[in-house]
Amino acid sequence: MTQPKKIILISIDTLRADHLGCYGYPRDTSPVIDALAKEGILFKNSFSPSSHTIPSHGSIFTGKYPSKHTIGFNQNFLVETGKLDNDIDITLAEILQSCGLSTAAFISGIVLGRNTNFNVGFDIYDDNIGEDPYGKRDGLNTNESVFNWLNENSSNSFFIFIHYFDVHGPYHCKQKYQELFNHDPHFKKYTLPNQYSGLNPKKHIIPEYQLLNVKTDQNNTIIDFEKDLGYYITQYDGCIRYVDDNIGLLLGKLRDLGIYEDTLIIITSDHGEAFGENDVYFYHGLTVTREQIYVPLIIKPHKGWTLENRYIDVPVSTLDILPTLLELCEGSLEDPEIDGISLVKIVEGKSDHSIQGRVIMSENERQYALLYANHIMELFQKETPSSTHYPFIPGLIESLDAKKIYWNSGRDYCLSLPFDQ
Repeated sequence: MTQPKKIILISIDTLRADHLGCYGYPRDTSPVIDALAKEGILFKNSFSPSSHTIPSHGSIFTGKYPSKHTIGFNQNFLVETGKLDNDIDITLAEILQSCGLSTAAFISGIVLGRNTNFNVGFDIYDDNIGEDPYGKRDGLNTNESVFNWLNENSSNSFFIFIHYFDVHGPYHCKQKYQELFNHDPHFKKYTLPNQYSGLNPKKHIIPEYQLLNVKTDQNNTIIDFEKDLGYYITQYDGCIRYVDDNIGLLLGKLRDLGIYEDTLIIITSDHGEAFGENDVYFYHGLTVTREQIYVPLIIKPHKGWTLENRYIDVPVSTLDILPTLLELCEGSLEDPEIDGISLVKIVEGKSDHSIQGRVIMSENERQYALLYANHIMELFQKETPSSTHYPFIPGLIESLDAKKIYWNSGRDYCLSLPFDQ
């Protein structure tokens, strides 16, 4: 195996793995990603270490669980307290920079701005979001910045981090994508609660910023909004297809520059989204249940790393991205706090007991989940909240405490014993 000279890590914010075709979703949301998966390795059971954007990206960049890296669950990204301490945590970009790679990041959501200190180790950290009221940069705009950088740096060895934010709510996709799945055979009508809330979510109630087809009176008071769950899901799926098309444009650019075969590409997400599970609608971060932490992980190898295309069933974490790239690039990092494990052996078809027998954790401020290789997931309430930066629903965490769920299906675990036992 030769070392990768060009690496692209793509994070699609708020993307549930089970809404991609290559993960079994019936809608054609992801033809480009599906095709890319056929060129490499798809991890069928990949989980995020958290269900919020900042903690989970902090884990991707450091290889540590949120309770171990220094930004933790801090969402105050616009003030001093919401920063990664780079004297303590060494990031993926710093490691790859020390390996001689040019480093660049292209950010599409305000929460990952340089105020987090995630920019350390990147030669270029483009977090120019613009004036969008929801703090989102359009994928086409992000691509334009990426392409401009590639035009000048394609001959170099590089590491690029690309963050797409179009799937994150509100699900305002372009007209073409709004109508893409509205009348397909998979559309299922389901009436939503006739209530909405402010930024703080509540059970059975939709956050106001997520409302679609809003009607207001002359005083700008909301008098009506879309109440069909099926419609919201079509809009979410349309946003996925929009990002997928933009990834297609990115891959086309790599081919035009003659560097596609040389480039190692990794696609993942930071967390999922709830569509009514536990009576939570269009929100994430409230729990670390399956729908909020089940994320894609796909690796397209570079030329010189010959891999047999296949699906891998063993559960893995996005924590594993850093040590995997570390091994591939022959970098060094002496930090006993690293929780991720390199996936190189298992990707190459070799046995790795450290991966196959481990328990994976995911956590938010008030809850943690343990995921076992036997498909069972246990949820526990933290005795003391790690911090209090995020909204929460009183009673929700308590209702899930000590609950067991099959993480491969989302069904509750029920112990069944014969009568004579």
